[in-house]
Amino acid sequence: MKSTHSNSRVVTIYRKGSFIADAQQSSAPEFMQMSKQSIGSYYENSYSKTIGSGLNFAEQALLMPSIVDCPAEDRSFRQKVSEYFANIKTAVPYDKGRKLEIGLSEDNTKPLSEKNQPLNLSDYITYRHALGHPLVAPSKEAADGDMLKQYYIFDPQAAEDSQVKIDEMKDKALEIYLKVKSSPEKIDMVLTLLKEDPRLFTGKNAEAKKLTKLKEYADNKPLAFVEAFSDKQLEESYTLMTMANTGVLKQVGEKYIDLETGETLGHNLKEAIAWMKDKANSDRVVILKARLQEATSKKPATEKAR
Repeated sequence: MKSTHSNSRVVTIYRKGSFIADAQQSSAPEFMQMSKQSIGSYYENSYSKTIGSGLNFAEQALLMPSIVDCPAEDRSFRQKVSEYFANIKTAVPYDKGRKLEIGLSEDNTKPLSEKNQPLNLSDYITYRHALGHPLVAPSKEAADGDMLKQYYIFDPQAAEDSQVKIDEMKDKALEIYLKVKSSPEKIDMVLTLLKEDPRLFTGKNAEAKKLTKLKEYADNKPLAFVEAFSDKQLEESYTLMTMANTGVLKQVGEKYIDLETGETLGHNLKEAIAWMKDKANSDRVVILKARLQEATSKKPATEKAR
């Protein structure tokens, strides 16, 4: 199906596998090959009776006139577009899936326009409709993590782009790890923002254990690691989260509550930081920090303190 056009970009819609389907395929492959399954119509959202298309009004006006044989300015255009998507059925073969050409004439990275049109109009409309469907996941990973999904889209270019970004993020995480490693005062801060209680790293090799844990995050969860270090209010976030770890404050969901007064300092971390920065609360903050200093000198009772 690969087009000779330089902007050709082919994606494939696959049915999501399941234990039952896989068992049936192994016992009756011909039956599974013959089974028919299609992506049908859907509503834009659970509160709307508007038929979903995956396209906004401007995109519909650009792409749909030739499909429904009606100019966008015609009074019946919207109705015909709605009828088209109400009756759409995209067959997805069990094994090979449904291949679609979604490339654009000028630049695949730029929006649709009069000059930047789909190389295959029908395929592109089918793709956009499927992409917006509640039963279709944008990738296999997303489908595997959502039991409600029945299909997924495999896009080789998107997979390649994603891997490039992951590699770039890992490089950035490694750079940050080396910075944190040479700045001992920030090790506990970053660990805390990663929801790791530094007090649980004990023994003569405690500091080495902390660095090992940071390296694990840098290698396996680079985005979370970079975000933790890049927090513009790193010290304030660290202080509040440490107060929660040590029991000076109680965290209920995202709320931060003063145990002594029962007052909610903030419904989330951002609000609690604003409360601590408010000069009107400076006396209370001094008291909380004094309690924190006393609490941090004590070791957590068990591993459950994490």
